[in-house]
Amino acid sequence: MVRSGGLPGATTLALAWLALAVALIIAAPHPAYAEAGGDSARPGQALWVEAELQPDALHLHAQARYTLRLYQAVSVRELAFHAPEAARAEIRPAGETTREETRAGHRYRVTERHYAVFPFASGPLQLTGGHVSLRTDDDSSPIRRIDAPPLNRQVSPVPAGHSPQEWLPARALTLTETWPPDVPQLPPGQALRRTIRIEATGVAAAQIPPLAPGADGFSLHPAPPRLEERTEDGWITGIREQTWLLVPRQGGDFTLPALQLPWWDPVTGQAQQATLPARPITATAPPGAADPAATEPDAPAAALAPTRMSAPATTRDASAHTTATTLLIAMALLAASALLLHRYRRTATLRGLRRACRNNDPTAARAALLQWSREIGIPGPDSLLALARHLGGAAAHAELAALDRHLYGDPRQAWNGRRLIAALRSEHPDLALFRLQLSGMTRGKPALHPQAMVEIPDTCCNYPLREPVNTPAPSGPRRPERAICPEVMSAPIEHAPPLDVLMVSTSYPSTLTDWRGLFIRHLSDALARRRDLALQLWAPPGDSHPAVRAAATPAESAWLAALMQKGGIAHLLRNSPPQGMAHALRLLQFLRSTYARSRQVDVYHINWLQNALPLPANGRPALITVLGTDMQLMKLPLMATLLRRAMRGRAVAICPNAEWMVPELTERFGDVATVRFVPFGIDPGWYAIERTFAPNAPARWLAVTRLTRGKLGPLFEWSEPHFRDGTRELHLFGPMQEEITLPDWVHYHGPAAPAQLMGEWFPHARGLITLSQHAEGRPQVMLEAMAAGLPIIASRLPAHENIVFHDGTGALCDRPQDVATALERLEAPDANLRAGAAARAWVAREIGTWDDCAARYTALYRQLLDDGKA
Repeated sequence: MVRSGGLPGATTLALAWLALAVALIIAAPHPAYAEAGGDSARPGQALWVEAELQPDALHLHAQARYTLRLYQAVSVRELAFHAPEAARAEIRPAGETTREETRAGHRYRVTERHYAVFPFASGPLQLTGGHVSLRTDDDSSPIRRIDAPPLNRQVSPVPAGHSPQEWLPARALTLTETWPPDVPQLPPGQALRRTIRIEATGVAAAQIPPLAPGADGFSLHPAPPRLEERTEDGWITGIREQTWLLVPRQGGDFTLPALQLPWWDPVTGQAQQATLPARPITATAPPGAADPAATEPDAPAAALAPTRMSAPATTRDASAHTTATTLLIAMALLAASALLLHRYRRTATLRGLRRACRNNDPTAARAALLQWSREIGIPGPDSLLALARHLGGAAAHAELAALDRHLYGDPRQAWNGRRLIAALRSEHPDLALFRLQLSGMTRGKPALHPQAMVEIPDTCCNYPLREPVNTPAPSGPRRPERAICPEVMSAPIEHAPPLDVLMVSTSYPSTLTDWRGLFIRHLSDALARRRDLALQLWAPPGDSHPAVRAAATPAESAWLAALMQKGGIAHLLRNSPPQGMAHALRLLQFLRSTYARSRQVDVYHINWLQNALPLPANGRPALITVLGTDMQLMKLPLMATLLRRAMRGRAVAICPNAEWMVPELTERFGDVATVRFVPFGIDPGWYAIERTFAPNAPARWLAVTRLTRGKLGPLFEWSEPHFRDGTRELHLFGPMQEEITLPDWVHYHGPAAPAQLMGEWFPHARGLITLSQHAEGRPQVMLEAMAAGLPIIASRLPAHENIVFHDGTGALCDRPQDVATALERLEAPDANLRAGAAARAWVAREIGTWDDCAARYTALYRQLLDDGKA
């Protein structure tokens, strides 16, 4: 981290604006048509376009159908339809039809392209930019653009009296169930298979809520739901089908309760309800089983029962009384003995756990923890992550996950049992075992603050705390770096004021179900959980941790939200360069104002390189997170020069999220900044996934990506020979960001929330496939899949080669034959589970959680401050 002289802020900012405008125009692909202004053709001409939106009355989350209709009286070629844009709706292709039609005496060929429009906000909705590009048969003709007129509608909110969580607007809905042939009696232990299917027109499959057909007297075993969509005449029908196995626990007559699914009909404007009727089920008792009604008679029946014994009543009553009293005393003594034995065993187990943690013995600690989990009756298989879920508490979950990672990772790294004891003690004070004096565990060293969570020994790992490590940069000198001990990085700094950090990001999710910028949400939440930081966040509006302070003004927040809905600056530049350039300049203006308001912060944390251009010349340290798209930005004229100017005069750390970016960044900026690879984290829920394969079911492979040609790569071409016959299934998740025709053998589900992938798809998948050709940093979804124990089949890109190890955690593919080989090898259960376990162990060891990521950044913040003072 280097300090050097800099130019005045106004000069730097002016140059930055100029360079970014030029760079972004150069980076944006130019439109393929010659007439950007478009035609204004009308009926009677050879070519003209109509646009139609149905219905007229729109409702929140209810599909509308946008039709872009081309009338042609001449032959055309290179015909392409381009979807409209909307800031408050998701738009996806929904089929195409052709027909012949006569208008005003002219015969036209009519081609209709349908688009499904799903408004995700109430209020005004504007659809603009829909157009057709084509050439006529004249070889010399340029590509023509024919624009459709803009359409404006008003989107109604959820009607009063209806819960937004249960809001399901559908043009039609059917709820059906499938049972096996009727059986007069169902023996206990025999499974009854019940399949429920929901079909809703005008609704995406992911919008259909799950049903819970529970019933007293039955244990319920659900299979993974099957989500599908079909398109007919531009209307999407979402399908959710799920099967449950119901196993009776005992004999008797039971009734499966009726199921209701409320929905709203936007055509009639009326609330509706689909119902499955109640169903009686009779389960026979196993041979020799007693009738519950006979073994537990009610008191009056027992009193009136005739006597079958010849002994006098008085003797019988006295004998019964004596026997009952004796039994009660014996049962009480047995219960007391069992309770004392249970408590003794549990106390002994916890003492063993304390001893193992004190001695930093991870194997003994795991054995004691699993024994304890059995003693307290945690359901399911023995595992540390199951115990973590049962106990609750972020610190306990993190420490139990760290122990699990250590056991299945590199055993040469030391494990600190004191942190586990401290976490359990702080979050579960009701456990008497953990009411310990920390001084008794520190071997004579001063006791730590109760919240410190860790004692830092003199030699806690193989990393020196202060010894400098000289690493010369390829171009120019650099300051000596010092290695940072992992335990120091994860321990909050006590008795020091919190650092004031301003984080800047142009991407942020509105909720946890929003895929856009979700990693920024996870990172900011993890930083906010630290007691040694005070975090301000300048980003689009959305839910956040209570400790996060919003740094954007209302005007900035509204502008950022609108930018997110438009797809971001990169998307605008691809589709409308002038509009994209205007937004880029406006972004720099807002950032300049934000930095000016926040001159007293300790550290700037900036996501994406271009957001560092307007930094003021105030000497404040800056940490800049670099992602894959930044590497393309640096190739533009003057960009690296202007970024270097913005970095001068301050301590700077450039932190790519992938190792492959380090050499180029060091070469460009090594003399004005330290380049340090800092991986993002993983939500602990991914590590807790337990995988199961459904027997005799097609092997499910998942692809989770933004749908662009670069991100998909040759996925369809290389996969079709292995999936078309139905022996395997390829399930595709992600937003459609370019107009791409999907093969009929691909199961496309649209964007998916992490909770849906975590709960419904990752546990039952064979692995993840990505054949992306797109330059990217470290694909987060690949790391999450590896944390879930999924093998990866990936194209050979630098971003993939750093995390996928061929024949270890998955397979890297250069040719179509490589995909065939990888599928065959990784579908063998033993090989699949072995590769998945290796993937999970690697991610746990090298990446960890978002709290681990926050600790890495916090250590760099403090190192930046130290270097800035120097």
